[in-house]
Amino acid sequence: LGLVEAAASAQQDAWSWQVHEQTMKSQQVAPKISLAQLLPSFGISAAQQSRVSSYDAGVFNEFSSSTSLQGQASISIFNPTGWASYKSAEAKAASSLDDYYLYTQSFILDLVNRYFTVLKADKSFLLADKNVAMNKKLMADTEQKYQVGLLTLADLSEAQAAFDQALATKIQAQVNVALAQRQLVLLLQFEPPMLRDIDLYNELVFEPLMHPVANNYAVEKYQHLVKAAEYTVEQAKAGLYPNVTANITYQLSPVLISGTSVEGRTTAAGLSLQWTPFDGGATLAQLELQQYMKQATYAQLRQTMLEAKINEATLRQQLETARYQLGAQRQALLSAQVYLDAVTASFDAGQRTITDVLDAQTALTQQEQSLYSMLYETMTLYLQLAQILSYPTTECLTMLDSFLNKEWTWMPLSQ
Repeated sequence: LGLVEAAASAQQDAWSWQVHEQTMKSQQVAPKISLAQLLPSFGISAAQQSRVSSYDAGVFNEFSSSTSLQGQASISIFNPTGWASYKSAEAKAASSLDDYYLYTQSFILDLVNRYFTVLKADKSFLLADKNVAMNKKLMADTEQKYQVGLLTLADLSEAQAAFDQALATKIQAQVNVALAQRQLVLLLQFEPPMLRDIDLYNELVFEPLMHPVANNYAVEKYQHLVKAAEYTVEQAKAGLYPNVTANITYQLSPVLISGTSVEGRTTAAGLSLQWTPFDGGATLAQLELQQYMKQATYAQLRQTMLEAKINEATLRQQLETARYQLGAQRQALLSAQVYLDAVTASFDAGQRTITDVLDAQTALTQQEQSLYSMLYETMTLYLQLAQILSYPTTECLTMLDSFLNKEWTWMPLSQ
């Protein structure tokens, strides 16, 4: 299961993703509701009524029956409030779509972090297992030398303690793998058969990221909110103007009176005007309120643009630094291996103490663990930079998947 497949599965199965997706879709309907105020509306009504009139102690006098069918049409001619409301709702719907994209980026980043946490925990377990094997061999060598009097009881005790500590570290590392797996399963909501892992000696060569930071979804979100605020100001201002609506009514009313049928038709057309010249100052106060809110939204847009530029520069610098650190860390790992081999040979020759060997083993383990961590962290930095520049999610994950060329078999959580 690569990152692209994991993201696709999460989009289908993860309930949290479904909540945000359905919420976003519901918010896209809001402009249609506002637009309905500006479009013609049509209505039909029908009624049937019968009446019996009697006089002189219930003697039948008259019977009448009427059926009416009425059609109405209403067309908005001048409705500045409705128009501003529609444009504001349209801008807010666009901002809600940006919110959804930001959520998906956050979800994907969380997914990648949990995915890599499983792999990093596995590396810690493998290194701990390797350390147990080295300490077991060292303890056996120490015991042999102790038996022939080359080492003291203190050396043997130190080797035993180091082995016990390595064994405890391995057990804890195995627990950490299971915990990391549970966190990933909780997000994916299924247990994958295997993951894809990185080769320790794999070189990370990334495609350049050249999108302008202005395309950032957070920036676009506030750009849309500024537009929404502008139209909200227009909506408040529209309260000072009248609304004009054209109305057309057609009514067909056949009537039956004492066996005689009379058919009536009525057609009416006209204009209706609604205007409140003064409402106690509420409209002016609402207009002032919306103007302040517009200014606050614009300030938030400027702040978001500044933060995006700073974050982009910081991430680019961190990514470039990580590339140099990876080269240095690879060399440090080779040096640690050479040093351990030299110390082990000197120990076998009686020129080094067991403490020297244990220190060299610890240094090698730390250098190998640091290299793995740097590889995962560098890929995460690349993803963060691609996200802040609003690169497509699949494109970003495909790039990361290109470095994950080894299979890691998933240990069932039930075991």
